[in-house]
Amino acid sequence: MPSAAKICHILEQEYGIKISVGRVYRLLKKIDVLRISDKRHARKSVVNDNGPCIDQFHQRGRPGAPNQVWEGDITSIRAGEKDCCLCIVADLFSGKVIGWSVSDRIAAGITDKAFENAYISRGLPRFLLFRSERRPEYTDYKFRMTMEKCGAIQSFYRKGSDSDDRCCKRFFGYLESKRLEDATFHDIDELRQGCFRYIDYYNSRRLESSPNDPSPNETELLYWKRQK
Repeated sequence: MPSAAKICHILEQEYGIKISVGRVYRLLKKIDVLRISDKRHARKSVVNDNGPCIDQFHQRGRPGAPNQVWEGDITSIRAGEKDCCLCIVADLFSGKVIGWSVSDRIAAGITDKAFENAYISRGLPRFLLFRSERRPEYTDYKFRMTMEKCGAIQSFYRKGSDSDDRCCKRFFGYLESKRLEDATFHDIDELRQGCFRYIDYYNSRRLESSPNDPSPNETELLYWKRQK
């Protein structure tokens, strides 16, 4: 029996049917045919109660345009007496932060909100690949349903791999080293305002290590100009 990912590929290529890996997995689970394929692909995926965690990115390669591969991640920032959470979504093509959400607690809802903000702001793009770590906020059933509703395919980093190109990690690293060293946020509202200002700045800046390279905004602008 082929894996859920293989079935998705066959349905789309041969029959024009688009369906998420998570949905196929749940249908296969109902008829109890997963045991054979799970053993065969044990090295490629990690299966939990909410569906498989498969690395789909390396089958596609790096994106050649905006809105092909997005990436999500979460970090903790102190605001007043609380450790709050900032969740972002970035476009891997340009590194631009295109959606974000702040919460005073870690919960699956923060990932949904950040993704939906990005999805709406980018004009409801189709055929997205969304990358993230294998953490509960991204493997949660509700978030997987958000992916399915938007027609996005989830891809998870290979466990223990440090070679993946993670633009969210670069953003968080620069945020912590350059913008939060002397910043003090008294409450979550101040944190939201600070995140809004910094993300706007980050998207328009050039890396100090590569000042001749375009900023995320410039990268996308140059791409769209070439398409005219």
